[in-house]
Amino acid sequence: MQVIADDSSVNLSIGLFVGEVLVGEAPLTQFELNSDIPIPKEVLYYLRDRIGWGFTVIYPKPKQGVLRIEHRFWPKDLILSLSSKDEIEARG
Repeated sequence: MQVIADDSSVNLSIGLFVGEVLVGEAPLTQFELNSDIPIPKEVLYYLRDRIGWGFTVIYPKPKQGVLRIEHRFWPKDLILSLSSKDEIEARG
């Protein structure tokens, strides 16, 4: 899992740690699950109710010859902290 900012990425643990150091504990407002495989709508409805799924974005990646599917979530109960790592990975 990666934390992406300004078109670069770092490991999830590093991103959460740096975010916590720079910002302090703050609500984690959004995360995304990226996949090139569609997820059934029943699973998305379950995720919406359990972890705050908001919507899905689909766009082509011509160089790879695939469609990228991003499922965006707005959790209500996670904080920007290294202590959230296990829960983020479990939800992902």
